[in-house]
Amino acid sequence: MVETLQENWKQAERGVLVDAGRKFWSKEKLLTLIDEMSVQSFNRLQFHFSDNEGMRVECKAFPEITSEEHLTQEEVKEILSYAKSHGIEIIPEFDIPGHLKQVLAHHLEWCLEMKTDTGEMTPLTSALDITNREAVAFISAILEEYMTLFEECSVFHLGADEFIDFDELEKYPSLGEEAKRRFGEKAHPLDCYIDFVNQMSAKVKKRGFITRVWNDGFLRLNADTTVPLDKELEICYWTRWDKFMAPVSTWLENGYRLVNFNDNYFYYVLGNSSYAFPTAERIHKEWEINEFSAKQIVSEEEMSQVIGTYLSIWADKPDLQTCDEILAALPPILESIAQKERKEKVANGY
Repeated sequence: MVETLQENWKQAERGVLVDAGRKFWSKEKLLTLIDEMSVQSFNRLQFHFSDNEGMRVECKAFPEITSEEHLTQEEVKEILSYAKSHGIEIIPEFDIPGHLKQVLAHHLEWCLEMKTDTGEMTPLTSALDITNREAVAFISAILEEYMTLFEECSVFHLGADEFIDFDELEKYPSLGEEAKRRFGEKAHPLDCYIDFVNQMSAKVKKRGFITRVWNDGFLRLNADTTVPLDKELEICYWTRWDKFMAPVSTWLENGYRLVNFNDNYFYYVLGNSSYAFPTAERIHKEWEINEFSAKQIVSEEEMSQVIGTYLSIWADKPDLQTCDEILAALPPILESIAQKERKEKVANGY
């Protein structure tokens, strides 16, 4: 019994996500974050380096997409080496096919088109036209460059969240048309999206990485899709604010491994009134290690499919706090998460 509990409750990963896409984090500040994580034996740093507001890692193939404030590839290599010396692995996140406004600002011809309320078509400047082969080839070339830069990492995160409004698919007629052309008359518009993610995941896996994505766009309860999502993907489950998002139980029943990004407790968001800053006291008193977003509880047996727990530092309004202010607030929060996991280990006999 003790051995079973050890297997099911001990999590391999204790991580932090930093939104460096919207808020620039210098090399020095990231090294300080690594120091803070190391104190509490956190072992993964998810580096969200691209978003609508910024591409924060130098891109040599397409330099025009790189933000003015960015890390050079040499600086990234220094960060990777420093993290490794502290027992921390970096998980790069290049968020596609949405969250691409910074990238597509220079290539509007590769934006997905959206129908307005007046019936006119206009570019959705944050979303890649995944029905366009040239657009897909463009984003694939960028992905290849970043996979080479982060080749020593074991996991690569493709984002894949908030691509479009998943409940207003009629605004994106090209998705439905292309889905029917490629997958038959019964195909769903989201089949194109799933197929794109599967294609990108295949590229990532070919390079030796494990692929991760966010949960919100897949296995949706109101979408009768025909293209199956890659079963080898690891799912970062952050929220169920939309009733049509698949519950944790659906993912587990389908055999997926999950990472707990519970947005009710672990979302440190600058400038979003929907989220209160995490506190050590609340984590200590209320959260249990098997609780996901929206109070979804995972059974003891199912915990074998849960990889770890992450704190996320998001920057909806990046100037609301400085990096130093964020770093000063983190230690008690990180300590509380670590203590809760250690408490579970003791309670379960190991």
